[in-house]
Amino acid sequence: KASTLSTWTGVELMACSGEDIPRMHTITTFFPRSEGKGIEKILSIVTAQNEGLNTMAWKVLSCKEENSGLVLTAGIDGQSYEALRREGYQIRYRFGKLPVRGLRKSEDEAGMKEHQAPSPSTLDEVTPRDCSRRRPNEGRAWEMRISHLSG
Repeated sequence: KASTLSTWTGVELMACSGEDIPRMHTITTFFPRSEGKGIEKILSIVTAQNEGLNTMAWKVLSCKEENSGLVLTAGIDGQSYEALRREGYQIRYRFGKLPVRGLRKSEDEAGMKEHQAPSPSTLDEVTPRDCSRRRPNEGRAWEMRISHLSG
């Protein structure tokens, strides 16, 4: 019942139209030697080693353990997008830099002429999965989707 609902204190909410909602950018990255580490641990390392990346604002769309690592697909905020663009679409992770897929393609599509329709995103095919689950033969389809994105 509406009469029994209590108000939230300390919560900042704002009503706005759909076009005013900030756009999330979708990225896909492979984190090597990360199997069994957990997504929270990986994202905390990413935050610590990359200035401007706000992983607390990221939405994990999919993660999958593969080849002793983890393939992560996430929706990221505008601040993180700008930081990745400045860094050449790379994330510092442990002792190296990892390429980030998905952003340059979306920039190229945004620059296309209006009469050309952008190609459908293959990331729409990805379904959220728990990183602790593994299915046989699932990796090959994932690799095909990643190679399509980077091509």
